Parts: sequence; structure tokens; C-alpha cells
Amino acid sequence: MKIHPARLVKKRKVSRPKNQSPTIVVGIGASAGGTQALKELFSGLKQTHGAAFVVAQHLDEAGAKLALESLEIFTKSPVIEVKSGLKPLADHIYLIPPHTLVEFENEALLLTPARALKDRLQVVDSLFSALGKEYAARSVAVVLSGDAGDGAKGIRDVNDSGGLTLAQRPTTAEHKSMPESAIATAAVDHVLLPAEISIEILEYAKYIADFNGQKYQLALKEQIASGLNTICDVLHKQTQHEFKHYKTSTLLRRIQRRMQVLQCSSVDTYIEKLAAQPQEVDALFKELLINVTNFFRDREAFDSLKFEVLEKLVRGWTSPQKIRIWVAGCSTGEEAYSIAITVREILADLPKAPEVQIIATDIDESALNAARAGSYPSTIAEHVSAERLAKFFNKRGGRYYVTKSLREMCLFSIHNLINDPPFSQIDLISCRNLLIY
Repeated sequence: MKIHPARLVKKRKVSRPKNQSPTIVVGIGASAGGTQALKELFSGLKQTHGAAFVVAQHLDEAGAKLALESLEIFTKSPVIEVKSGLKPLADHIYLIPPHTLVEFENEALLLTPARALKDRLQVVDSLFSALGKEYAARSVAVVLSGDAGDGAKGIRDVNDSGGLTLAQRPTTAEHKSMPESAIATAAVDHVLLPAEISIEILEYAKYIADFNGQKYQLALKEQIASGLNTICDVLHKQTQHEFKHYKTSTLLRRIQRRMQVLQCSSVDTYIEKLAAQPQEVDALFKELLINVTNFFRDREAFDSLKFEVLEKLVRGWTSPQKIRIWVAGCSTGEEAYSIAITVREILADLPKAPEVQIIATDIDESALNAARAGSYPSTIAEHVSAERLAKFFNKRGGRYYVTKSLREMCLFSIHNLINDPPFSQIDLISCRNLLIY
């Protein structure tokens, strides 16, 4: 059924001018069970809040119509179905049509039909990634109730762009796979109830309105630069990791993002929080670590690794000792498991296969815990073939879990490449995930 935009907008008086640009643009992703969460979130918003909301859901045409009609009942803002070329305005809510991917061009929404099934399962990722790219610190990504893992990749993109990332507390979601997948990325700033999310958004919109001007941002960068040594000293004291020689631009950008998340108006205020709150030191430490990775990152490199290195190493192995491979900077495990899959494919053809041990290390304990769990969102199908998914993963709910035999090949351990001694008797070292940065 075609939904006419004119039927979807309630004519309400809004105190802001109709052409008012939004202070922030909030992308919301939801699927099964998302209606109740949206109701709770939007019910807590004032009529004038300065934000534009763009909602992407896994719905068909009939479901989209019901969602629009429901939103009109429990929100004070106009509700509009997005048309390509539309620019979001403050105090408005926009719904992405079913099965549609999103991009932005000069703040205008550009829509593309998601014809393939895998694209239909990534409409939230599409929205979040586009938001982060277009609005940077003015972008907010929110993951609510839903099945599968849509939104997990996109929420990382918003985090990397300097925006705010929020997820519904899984225990309150009718379907918890989407918020759990987002939280598992370690890129979510706050895990909250839907009603609490609306409060956080209002406070963030006010903060951005007050402190996001160009002059303030330049002054803030200078403030942060002057306080870098103090911040790095606090980090070193608690984590034992030295960041004084870290790339300055990265330090400035990530510290600034933490200040925005906490809505700190000055670097002195932030340093006080660091000194008083050990949990914020941990949060900044994780912020500075780069955990962006995926399976078979750079397909050509993995093909070269398989046919020019691993084939020769494994097939020519004559020692009674096991083959030992070290993956340095393994993050959440995708690199290590990709090598393990490649090795297993080679071993399958051998009448007498050598034993292979993969040692995967990182300094981020939370990333290592995710790697040990071996649990990944359904969006890994973008990088892992259907044949490999069937052979090396078990699908439960909306997530893929590495098989026991693959998991047992990999030993995940915390290790600082700079301070700790290297591993011995190593036959191959993979530093791709480390040296790429």
C-alpha cells in the first residue's frame, strides 16, 4: 500500500521556524519489539528539542503504516515518511520507508531500494554510517529492541566519527539481539532504558547547541593539547599503558569525544572527572584503542596469505612440533579466526595434518573477551561466504558462533607488544590488524 506523506503529518504548531536546521540528528534502529521502545522514547520528548529523528526499522509496507500511525499518537513532533532529497528539520521525526538504504548529500537524505536480502538486513547500519559521515559530533545512534545484528557496524562508524552512541538495556527489550550486538562492539556510550535515552538525547542536544560552535571547538582543542601530559599521566598510572607518544591528532579527537559524551565544558572539568572516576579512565583507555576490524579484511591479502604462505608452510611441514602462528593486535578476534578458517581449509586436504596453534594477543581485555566468546552479528555474512558460514559457524538467534574446533585452535591472551617480551618459536606472525593503523 502506498502511503501518502500528507496523511502522515499532524498539523501542530511548533515554536521553531520551519526551516530550522537540527542541532543534532538522531538515527534510531529497531526491529521486532521496537514499537513499545519507540513509544517510551518519544513520549519523553518535549515539543521543541532541536533534534531531528530518523527511524529505520525492519518492516513491510503494512507494518510501516502502522508504525507511522502509532508514532503520531504518542509524540508531539510531526511524523513524516522520508522522500529522497528531503533535508531533516529540527523537532521532526522521519521514518525511512521499508527495505531502503540511506545516504546523505549536503544534509539531504538520498534513498536507494535494498533489493538483496543481505541489504534489507542492514538498513540500520546504512543509516548510522551515513549519519556519522555527514554529521560527525552532531550524530547520535540509538539501537532499540530487535532481532539479528543490524546496527552493530553502523554504531561503530558513529563512534569513530565522534558522535554519541546509545543502546536499549537488553533486559528491557522484547528482542535483545540488536542491542546486545551493538553493546558487544564496545562502541556504545550508554546502555539505558528507552525513557532514559530520551533524556540523554535532550541533554546532548543542549550541550551541542551551547558548545559546538567553531570558535569553541578550536579553543577546546587548544585546551586539550595543553592538558595532554596530565591526561596521559592519569592513564598511565591506572592502566600502565603509555600514551604520550600516541598520535596527537587521535588523542585530541578521542578525548574530545569523551568530553562530549560526558558533556564537559572544559578540559579542567574532564581532568577532575578522570582523577575522581576510575571508570572514566577505563572508558578513555578503550576509546583510544582501535577495534575496527572484520573477517577476511582485504580479500586479496588473504588470498595471497593462503596460496603464497600458508599452503607452503602447512603442506611442507615435517616437524613433530605444532605450527605456531601469532596474531598481534587481534582485537575482537576476526583476524585470528579468518586465519584459522584458512588453515583448516588447507588441512582438510592433507592425509596427515600437522597440529596448528594460533596465539592471538591484544591489550584490550574487553575485546579479548569478545574474541573468546566467538559470537558475531549476522552482518558478518557480508565478509564470510555462505559455505564458510555453514562449515565454521553455528547460527543461534540472530548471531553466528564459531565452531568448537575452530575456537580451540585459537588462544587469546592479553599482551603489550611494546613492553612485554615476544612469543618464541613462532612460524608466522600476522601484524596486519596492528600495522594498518
